[in-house]
Amino acid sequence: AVPIVQVVAARRLFENGIMVKDGSAMERLATIDTAVFDKTGTLTLGQPRLVNASSIDPAMLAVAGDMATHSRHPFSKAIAGFAHPGGQYKFDAVTEHPGFGIEATGAGSTWRLGRRGWAGWRARTGGEGKHGGTVLTKDGFIVATFDFEDALRADAKAAIGQLSHAGVSVEMLSGDTAGACGEVAEMLGVKDFVPCLLPSGKVERIETLAKDGHKVLMVGDGLNDTPALSAAHVSIAPATAADIGRNAADFVFLRESLLAVPLALDVSRKAGHLIRQN
Repeated sequence: AVPIVQVVAARRLFENGIMVKDGSAMERLATIDTAVFDKTGTLTLGQPRLVNASSIDPAMLAVAGDMATHSRHPFSKAIAGFAHPGGQYKFDAVTEHPGFGIEATGAGSTWRLGRRGWAGWRARTGGEGKHGGTVLTKDGFIVATFDFEDALRADAKAAIGQLSHAGVSVEMLSGDTAGACGEVAEMLGVKDFVPCLLPSGKVERIETLAKDGHKVLMVGDGLNDTPALSAAHVSIAPATAADIGRNAADFVFLRESLLAVPLALDVSRKAGHLIRQN
């Protein structure tokens, strides 16, 4: 009877656009008490818009645009549209450092586009502190800063409300600034969030929760979420996630709706109850 219950539950999830990749995933999901969400691309649409382009030196914006074409990060995609229209800046080498940003060398200079504390290693940092914000630097000095807006998924607040009603604590983890995270958390009614995290920081937070006895669900989308997806008790990624993220997750939801998360929890809990009855 146990396999039949799981097959029926998996079919119901699939009919609602949720693919179960691991036979034990529903059993693990049924036991969670904490859900951890990435922000960009998970709670938000992952289509950030650069809102201060007009205040950035056009030459610096074009250099940043050229560098950004070498990355799939949502912020990079927002900047890449400003690349040189007639051909890219001539870099000798371009390297992406996941969780930090992009580094390029050319004409005797080192350019970095990404996290403020990493890119601007020679700059005095203020405002968001040494970790927050996205900047372009030349030889360690900040030459441009970038501000983004990213719309929330339409049903993100409803999904979080349903999880809370089901007795699940919700946290948001992000590499973004404290200010950006605070705005999203307030709009969604999320009380607990940790900003300015590297990928390793997300893993550390999940491991800390686990050591405290919590069963953690990780919901994430970005390239930088893969270690956290693997570290969690169970994990879910949207179909828009990078290949590596989808491969790491136990569930993949194939539609835009975040309501897939509380639905998967409800179906898994009911299946677990039936299995115990049998």
